[in-house]
Amino acid sequence: MEQPYPHNTFNVSLDDEENINEETDYVEPNNYETPNETETDYNEPNNYESPNETETDYDEPNNYESPNETETDYLIPNENLLNEILNDENDEEIDYEDYFDDEILNDNEMSIDSNNGTLNEEESDKIVDKALNSEQVPSMSGVFAPYFENFTSALLFCWIQKHNISVGVKFSLLQHCFIRRFRKYRQRLPLLSIKTRKIHISSQKTPSTSQNIKEMYYLSITDIIWHSLNNPSLFSKMYFGPGQIVKRNRELWHGTIWKESPRFGHASFQMNGTTYNCGEFIVYKESITRNNFGRILAIVDTDGKLKVLVQRIIQFAELPTNLQSRNRRERSYNEVWLLDREMENAIIIIELQKIVRLATIVILYNEDNINNITSIFIREILYKHQGHWKLRNVAYSYRHPSEFAALDELVTNLPIYKLYIDLYYDDFGTFRNVYHSLGGVYVQIGNLPFDKRKQLKNHFVIGFVPFGGSFNEFIRPFVDEMKQLEKGIIMDVQGNRSFIIASLGDVTADLPQGNDLAGVKRHSAIKGCRTCNVTKDFWTSEGLDLSLVSRYHHITNNQFEEISLASNITRSNEIATMYGLRLQPSILDELKRERHLQSPQDVYHLTSGKVLKFLKITIEALSLEGKSEFIKTMTIAFKHSFTEEDYIQLHECLDSERKLFSQAFEDFENLPNLHVNYHLLLHARNYATLLNTGIDKRFSSTNNALTNLPYHLKRLMNDWFIVEKPFDPEEDISNDEYISNIVLKKRIPKKYAEKIVPNDSGFRRELASVYQEMGYEAAFFESSCRYYELICFSVEDNGINTQYRLHVGDVVTTISEEEGETFALLRSIFSHKRNNQRFAFIVIDKFEITNQKKLECPVYRLRDTQRIRPISELDTNSTAHFIHYCNDDECISGSCHDFGNDLYIKNMYFFKAI
Repeated sequence: MEQPYPHNTFNVSLDDEENINEETDYVEPNNYETPNETETDYNEPNNYESPNETETDYDEPNNYESPNETETDYLIPNENLLNEILNDENDEEIDYEDYFDDEILNDNEMSIDSNNGTLNEEESDKIVDKALNSEQVPSMSGVFAPYFENFTSALLFCWIQKHNISVGVKFSLLQHCFIRRFRKYRQRLPLLSIKTRKIHISSQKTPSTSQNIKEMYYLSITDIIWHSLNNPSLFSKMYFGPGQIVKRNRELWHGTIWKESPRFGHASFQMNGTTYNCGEFIVYKESITRNNFGRILAIVDTDGKLKVLVQRIIQFAELPTNLQSRNRRERSYNEVWLLDREMENAIIIIELQKIVRLATIVILYNEDNINNITSIFIREILYKHQGHWKLRNVAYSYRHPSEFAALDELVTNLPIYKLYIDLYYDDFGTFRNVYHSLGGVYVQIGNLPFDKRKQLKNHFVIGFVPFGGSFNEFIRPFVDEMKQLEKGIIMDVQGNRSFIIASLGDVTADLPQGNDLAGVKRHSAIKGCRTCNVTKDFWTSEGLDLSLVSRYHHITNNQFEEISLASNITRSNEIATMYGLRLQPSILDELKRERHLQSPQDVYHLTSGKVLKFLKITIEALSLEGKSEFIKTMTIAFKHSFTEEDYIQLHECLDSERKLFSQAFEDFENLPNLHVNYHLLLHARNYATLLNTGIDKRFSSTNNALTNLPYHLKRLMNDWFIVEKPFDPEEDISNDEYISNIVLKKRIPKKYAEKIVPNDSGFRRELASVYQEMGYEAAFFESSCRYYELICFSVEDNGINTQYRLHVGDVVTTISEEEGETFALLRSIFSHKRNNQRFAFIVIDKFEITNQKKLECPVYRLRDTQRIRPISELDTNSTAHFIHYCNDDECISGSCHDFGNDLYIKNMYFFKAI
């Protein structure tokens, strides 16, 4: 992806050695710099200082220095651990004490500390596992250099890693780190350092025999950022620029949060010697003869050109007649009104040249100071509710990110990179029959495109909250690091010193955990929605004025202050219940964010809850129209991109779904999952799509990291030992570079296959013609065709490898210059040998559209064409779902179809959640 804005819009005037600003004097401990303790209002441990000798038996590498070519060519040690273990016939001769590092706490030592029941708050976090630097890695050569001496040791290491994690969670995810020899194998790999600190364990959530203090393990967000920025394959795909105006909104930088926040998009621009910042008020040319007031919401990229998003401001004469009261007329000499951004034409895109000058306008959130204001002010917003124009106080609106997440103007000639951090938190059970949950905490870097972020390898684990542990205690190191990253630190990025700013973009979690992280009581409370104040008895009611009942960060702050100032705990609980808040705000509120706006609802959890309830009640209770409306809503909710028309359709579908379900089924009335339909449109606009903030980590997509490794490694990762494969899969080739790893499976006897596709002269002539289309000379044919039930292949698209699997009988989409996109039924899969190479082909029957429809879905007729095509003509990005058009007397219970009927229905409501 192109990166046209690596520096954003900051001025360039200082040398590298000068201060970033007057208040902060940065020092450089390694290759990224953090402020010292005098620069912050909290105690920040120096997590990047090398541990002393008592904490480890090896030296701390400079993990944050970009390695040159000679540094990355590690050499493998002479030690042969595998032979030592496998050839040692007497178990008693093994010194098991050598498997543990004396300086790292073992289980017994941890138990003793736990019995004390107290934590030393001043004790710094320890590093329990880290990579060796290049000087510490002994010399060895081989095809698996610089990490392993041979193939078998690499397999054994992978097996130990995999099985210790999968079966040893109960004791610790890091037990294998305490085995010295295997830990040294780990240390040869350029992996992140694992840190540890003690954490309290609640006695109310765990058995009485449990320790009240345990170790927790976590990875540093700063380390994750450094490794990501210095990974060429990731860095080249990251976007560092202003929000974009596009027809189809797909990426996070297409959403409102990125566009408007100075921490992600452009913060300012200069024109005619004047600096214009996001959030400031301006006078702009509305027409040739008329100027008007407006507010700069965002500086955006439109077709490669910078423009400004402006929220319109209206004067008294433009108010609806019914709102032109005498009092407002008297105030109009120094008061204007803001037009609600949800109104049509409330937000306009203008050229930079249309800006006339800055304007001094004050938003009057607190009317106590009205007598001290001499400039123009705004205290009301014009909006429309249920077809009627209304005015509301400006306090009932989300503040612009420049007000709660301001970014100090930086003057530096270093490249500036702003990172969008997406935090995900969810509990999951580790055992089948016993409730023992871990809290998984993950992060994503929102600067990556959606196709990259959806890959499991690009989800970075911060750590796991131990069962019974406090999330606030666990996340404290993350919050402390993020405070530094919000101010900015200097890192080496791809060999260049750069200024890195990272901020929390959004926090995604299920209903219970999401409410906790927003400081709101859980959804069983009277006011249990983290986005609004509607009581649960009215969650699905008609006519909610969302702008008046929504939760706003600045109002919630006042409510938390009221709770904290209560005379006693009983009164605090009463106030908290009245507002639907917890007694204390979330620890994440220490970061610069809007707690309610940046804690979106997870569309996956919400939808699964509605579907489960829906199926329990019975889907058959709905009419055909009701089923159709429900499926339409599910389809559009999971769209990968949105146009402006799609947002309108999403709003209509969500509104219809809420009405239908709450009216038809008593169990759906005031269901929290259904109530959130009111807020999903807001989330979709803020983050471009609902998928960007609702991605569950348990993906159905294939992890291709091991695609090109030998089959023995795949067997080893799935089994406890290596066995000879019962058959060798057929590996064929394709004439297209982006298609690879073609594997044909489940061979079909020739006599059965040729009943479907006869290998006659016509077949051979068509195959020769296909070869010519592929650019090959004519081939001689004998008995060189082999037939299969299944084909697997990998397709590279935009640097991402995706594995596909097709069976005989599947519906596929093909693309050709003559016919464009067409749908076809896969009749046969075969390979043909030519010049000692085997090529994969398919035989298809194409669908022809008719003028019929069923449930608003088009009806197709299957044509008996039996055309031979190469797999390169398959459109892997298109997914089509066809259903046999069964007539009452022809098909038996839908399981035994009469294929004499060649009509099929294309399911327009089919979607695939990723």
